[in-house]
Amino acid sequence: MKTQPCSPLRRVLLLLLAGATPALAETVPDSLLPLPLTNGPELRRALADLAQRTLPSSGWLELASKKPLAAVTFVGADGYFLSKASEIVRMERCFLKTAPEAKRLNVREVRRDVALDLVLGQVVDADLGLTFQPVAWATDPIPPLGSWICAAGAAWAEQATSEHRPELRLGVISAATRAIPGEGAALGIRMATREEQAEAHPNAHKGVVILGVAAESPAQAAGLKKGDVLTEIAGTKVMNFKQVNELVKNRQPGDEVAIKLLREGKELRKRLRLASRSRVIANWDGDDYANGGISIRTDQFSKVIQHDLPLNPHDMGGPVFDLQGRAIAINIARADRITTFALPSELFRKKLDQWLQSDRHPPKADPASE
Repeated sequence: MKTQPCSPLRRVLLLLLAGATPALAETVPDSLLPLPLTNGPELRRALADLAQRTLPSSGWLELASKKPLAAVTFVGADGYFLSKASEIVRMERCFLKTAPEAKRLNVREVRRDVALDLVLGQVVDADLGLTFQPVAWATDPIPPLGSWICAAGAAWAEQATSEHRPELRLGVISAATRAIPGEGAALGIRMATREEQAEAHPNAHKGVVILGVAAESPAQAAGLKKGDVLTEIAGTKVMNFKQVNELVKNRQPGDEVAIKLLREGKELRKRLRLASRSRVIANWDGDDYANGGISIRTDQFSKVIQHDLPLNPHDMGGPVFDLQGRAIAINIARADRITTFALPSELFRKKLDQWLQSDRHPPKADPASE
């Protein structure tokens, strides 16, 4: 029996559903049935047109070392982009790339919104005459549970190389749209109580003794060790664990703080970025529950779209598209090995328009009076 020609996107859906539903399998041409129904060559070919229309609207920010930090979503042909704020501490130290072979571009920070965890930046290499492809925002309501969506992801190498190449990933909205409450920020250390303090360390009277450091935590990343004595956080002296908790919990995950500590009688100064408390607690012993890592900030969002696309923490900040190639959200947090949260565009579109208008057309200075 002959079948009607399938459009690329229709073929994607038929390929994905044929293996699960016999009735749907009857609508797929016999020649397609033996092919892989997940990420085989036929599926990649069917996604090629969609990839050509969507991937140019994203890129990534990296350090001078080529370490990837976060993805970007282009929101203006003149180089404006959005990214995940808590992953980008100092925009001026970052470079933007749109493809592995592309030139590294200098960027500037325009505006940061801590509540949304978004940062607006712009490419500043104006002399290159570059133009960028901004996303086309969807105006429809948020797609329902089970809807197919796609986003840019990259198979980043363990060692920083120039071979990072984004590809289009496909998945579904896997949970109801909802808020993700926050539990505050954390350093990732276990501190001595008042009873433990006196016998824990000879310098215990000078600060708070660290009894343990969580795996993959801000404390571990900053090089803190068991036996260190924490003496100061953000310019405030600390003498007990309650003081430390008060100073930290009132800050936002992703905030950078300066600390002082004593190690073998020597004072050390370090800077570290706080992480979500829920993230630190869930992975205290370093269990591979994340399988690729999770974002520094994973909670305290007023509304998210949850999906199951296979992404990494450094893919956050990139756009999420429907199968018509319209952007519906921005990926904002990799929560575990099968869960990513995305901010619906309805949360920030008006604010974004205001930011762009203000930066493109700043108020004129009043004329000098004589």
